[in-house]
Amino acid sequence: MLIRPYMREDFSEVKALHAAQGLAYELPDLDAPSMLVRAVIEEQGRVTHAAFLRKTSEAYWVFSPEETKRERLGKLLVLNQELNAPAARAGIEDVHAFLPPEIVDKKLHLTLLRLGWVHPLWTCYSRKVSA
Repeated sequence: MLIRPYMREDFSEVKALHAAQGLAYELPDLDAPSMLVRAVIEEQGRVTHAAFLRKTSEAYWVFSPEETKRERLGKLLVLNQELNAPAARAGIEDVHAFLPPEIVDKKLHLTLLRLGWVHPLWTCYSRKVSA
């Protein structure tokens, strides 16, 4: 087993592995600048696994609990718009927000959906990166 950096020449094998999984999502652009880390496992001259780490971001929303929900949502609309351009300039392709259940009500949920956020059905796992 050889673990090595992904090369463009590996694309067809990685694409075939992705297709064989039969999952309903499109293979991302593996050559995009936002793909910061790329690796494959090669066994007997064939790529059997590939992993990619893409630049993404986590959003934090801190607000005064003394405001009404309407005031908070209005300010969230402004912040959502304001942060978009700097995020794009920084090369961030997507943003994730892990919201505590106690602040997510139907109104906030619908507001986020109208702003283009999605509530994925996939389970999310996270970990700290250690040096």
